[in-house]
Amino acid sequence: MFKTALSIAITGVLAAGASPAWSAQDSEETTLDRVTVTAQKREQEAQDVPISITAFSETDIDRLGIDEFVDYATRSPNVGFSQQGNRAFTRMGIRGVTNVGGRANAVGIYLDEFNIAPNILVTGWSRTLDTPLYDIERIEVLRGPQGTYFGRNTLGGAINITSRKPDPESYFGNLRGEIDEHGTWLGRISGNIPLGERSAMRLTGYYRDVGGWMTNLADGGTNDGRDQGLRTAFRYDDGDRLTVDLSLSRTEERQNQLEYVATGILAPVPAQLVQVVDNFHLLFGAFGTPPIDTSQFPQWPLPFVAQPLWPDTHDTFANDARRRSDSETDMFIGRINYRFDNDLELTSVTGYLNNDFAQFGDGDASPLPGFTVARESISKGWSQELRLSSFGRGRVDWTVGGIVARDEIMETDISSHLESDPYLNAWGALLFALGVDDGLVDLTDPDIQFLLANGLVPEVFGPMTVGNFEDTDRGIDTDSYALFGDMTVEMTDALSLSVGLRWTRDEVKFTEINRPSITLPVGTDIVDTSFTNLSPRLALNYRFGDGLSTYATVSRGYKVGGVNSDVTTTDDGAVEQIYSEETAWNYELGVKGVMADNRIQLNAALFYIDWDDIQVRGQDVLSQRQFVQNATSANSKGGEIELIARLHPQLRWNVGYGYTDATFNSFPNAIPIDQVGFGTIDATGNRLPFAPEHTFNTGAEFSFAGPAGTNGWLRADYRYTSRQFVEATNDSDRILGSFDLINVRVGLDADRYSLALFVNNVFDEKYTLGTQSLETYYTGLQRSVGMPRTFGGVFNYFF
Repeated sequence: MFKTALSIAITGVLAAGASPAWSAQDSEETTLDRVTVTAQKREQEAQDVPISITAFSETDIDRLGIDEFVDYATRSPNVGFSQQGNRAFTRMGIRGVTNVGGRANAVGIYLDEFNIAPNILVTGWSRTLDTPLYDIERIEVLRGPQGTYFGRNTLGGAINITSRKPDPESYFGNLRGEIDEHGTWLGRISGNIPLGERSAMRLTGYYRDVGGWMTNLADGGTNDGRDQGLRTAFRYDDGDRLTVDLSLSRTEERQNQLEYVATGILAPVPAQLVQVVDNFHLLFGAFGTPPIDTSQFPQWPLPFVAQPLWPDTHDTFANDARRRSDSETDMFIGRINYRFDNDLELTSVTGYLNNDFAQFGDGDASPLPGFTVARESISKGWSQELRLSSFGRGRVDWTVGGIVARDEIMETDISSHLESDPYLNAWGALLFALGVDDGLVDLTDPDIQFLLANGLVPEVFGPMTVGNFEDTDRGIDTDSYALFGDMTVEMTDALSLSVGLRWTRDEVKFTEINRPSITLPVGTDIVDTSFTNLSPRLALNYRFGDGLSTYATVSRGYKVGGVNSDVTTTDDGAVEQIYSEETAWNYELGVKGVMADNRIQLNAALFYIDWDDIQVRGQDVLSQRQFVQNATSANSKGGEIELIARLHPQLRWNVGYGYTDATFNSFPNAIPIDQVGFGTIDATGNRLPFAPEHTFNTGAEFSFAGPAGTNGWLRADYRYTSRQFVEATNDSDRILGSFDLINVRVGLDADRYSLALFVNNVFDEKYTLGTQSLETYYTGLQRSVGMPRTFGGVFNYFF
């Protein structure tokens, strides 16, 4: 509450610093910029599009320090998200519609019209390609199903990103440097090179060394890393009919530790393991000083290091080894546009993406060297879209087209128990500490007989050897075909009607190969299935004049179904091998206005969403295998409002608020995550995961005359996101608490250079962005933490 009041006070102080007087000569410089978007596959002013949109310009991206999805999500009403330790594991949701489960995203991400994130990891982690935001012209957050224009897996909405294009008119370039108090520094260079009168090339390269702000108490390591990338773009424009845009990019990202801290909240375990867990905690004191002298066990490989717990710590952990992740992405996008004499336009969009991701290291989230993981995935995707559109043909504009696409994901999971592993082999670890070190549990051994007789270890599982807990290859191939059309008719000078329809067919092939391991049967499972969908859209838009308009929209979205591993299916039908596609109907009423001679822009919308066959994720407690079950239905209702105002030639103010009430209509057989075998829970009426009820943001930017002829600016921003549940059963231990953040930036701009200083998270808010709970995490549920207060600076040189 204090921070909310302070943010309003800061805005008031900025406003008070400007004279309230208006004058005729001020009119041009006090108007707001008109924002152009391509939400309907053609360039239009955002205020003319019957879609709820939050748009960020190139200047916004720079002034706000936007670098990843979280940065613009928290500045967009009714957008929810979570992260699982780093930006590679980002889950996105809009208006309460998110990827609760399944192998496909519920929010599409498009870069220059190419879908760069159609699917996630096969295991069910929401590993979305959150592309580094450099050389970006515009970001559009589109709320509500976008099935007609963007297609499959845009159930909640779409993120439409447009890159900067080469300019044949002139040479120019930019050198950029950034640094912050945690030791992170960035160097970036970009340049525009004309190649004659009609063509040009744009080159951008960057390197970022990420300083760590978390400390591993066990080995002194941090969550440091590095990013680097190179992008080449080419444009040919004949000035009349033909425009060709080609781009090729490569990015490499490394993070040496997931940003997790332990909570000590243990996941439920089968009854026969409870005694082992309790005894192990007693023996080795997992969360504090061991109650006994562990030196009596000289075979134990490492000295014990106490594990700090959330919320007492935000920036420390104690793991025997860090869990590192590496990601490499190659991408090609080609767009060709040709205009015919008869006011028709033919557009071709071709895209190809290859992402290699690897993660390896500690798997038990403790200082004990017991469990290791190694995961590698290769994601490939290509698509070819061709569409024909009319333009300038009087009262009717239309578009027809088709697309063919293929997505391939292959993942290898290898997780291993060492002789010292405290999980399923926990009692084997106790024996190892007592000198039984051959990795084989012999029930006739005198030491084991003594432990069994005294109730120190349960007589379960029989002989057990150390080794691979899981050694599996999994893959999903999806072939997608779609035909679509849209038409807008200007029925009168004030009223327009838009109708659209998209037909989609997805053919899915699931493959799983299990090699010898402790928990999974050896074998190969191959399943083929398909899904077909029709997604219509109907919109009425009425312009009152004087910049005010209202619209009503009905649209449908679709998210592809999929296949579970046969080892997770249940006899009672609660988990079936093939789970259904999701669909959602969106009913929306909105208003848009440009007022006070374009000094004020207003956007507001109310919505109601019917969401059917929701894919919900669960996880088997013993095999660690994730699965998806379909909930019956849910609904989400609410609204959002955004206001941007030029209060004075020197002062710009923005505010946005979103309200979402998203609940399950019927879900009587929900399986608690990580609790297979513990029965089901009636989740009817529960709130949907990753659907914050309230989102709020406000900011003000004050411009002033700086020294030596520079233009100065001061900006303050406040963002609030209310609590989010992370599973259908609304488990209180896994709630993401509400948080509010304040950022402040001040800068000077000149013709050849700019300088800015910033403080992010001014009050050093301790907040979490996600949770993860595996039984192999011996320190309990892990919380993914947000960055602490950070001071830094940015310098640009233009040439």
